[in-house]
Amino acid sequence: MDAYGIQQKIYYGYYKAAFKLGASFNLYRSSTPINPIQESNLIGQTVASTNVSWEYMKANKYGNAVWQIMIDAQNSSSPLNARVGDYLSPIASPEGPITDDSIYFMASLQYLLPMQAVKCNRTLTIIRPTQSTNAGYIGYAGYTKPGSTLIMQNMPASVLEMNKDGAAPTKLPTDVNQPQWIILLPNLGGVSVRVDDIITDDLNQDYVVNVNELTELGWRIIATQVLNAR
Repeated sequence: MDAYGIQQKIYYGYYKAAFKLGASFNLYRSSTPINPIQESNLIGQTVASTNVSWEYMKANKYGNAVWQIMIDAQNSSSPLNARVGDYLSPIASPEGPITDDSIYFMASLQYLLPMQAVKCNRTLTIIRPTQSTNAGYIGYAGYTKPGSTLIMQNMPASVLEMNKDGAAPTKLPTDVNQPQWIILLPNLGGVSVRVDDIITDDLNQDYVVNVNELTELGWRIIATQVLNAR
């Protein structure tokens, strides 16, 4: 059986469908998780169609970030063939305005199976607090952002509420529980996310990583929002 040839024919079918049904996107490919959407990472323009059902009769619901996607992934289209970790940023098509204003990243290209992409709703920067190991009096040695290591910067990601809250540490009458979130990110450059890393989003909200799971679809992180951190 020519498995490679069969898969390329399937990708050709997705390309033809995307050409008929898709919206226009810029395709970005970054080898590092630092500012992936920038001019130097732009591969070119492509078309893509996302859906939650091949019947095109179901709208998306709360809490769903993973979409099926039709896009050109043929090796013969390289370098414009979609690859895992690529970002898709919407652009206006020649026929009219933007029809899909969401940024996606390619999550999976599994053999014989539908391709998947993750819809992004936040942009994240991740830093790792550093700890002084010097002996004796060294002054304040706690966490500060300027003294931390940059892990990821300006990464579009999915940040969705987890339906589970952590108790406020001080437990004062006016305290609210600390919300927990599920964060999905592509795995770029082999850079690891660790427990206790600090995440800041484009709304200047802070989170701390509780669980760091690296899957074939990228990073799936559970993080607790840090309230009143500023």
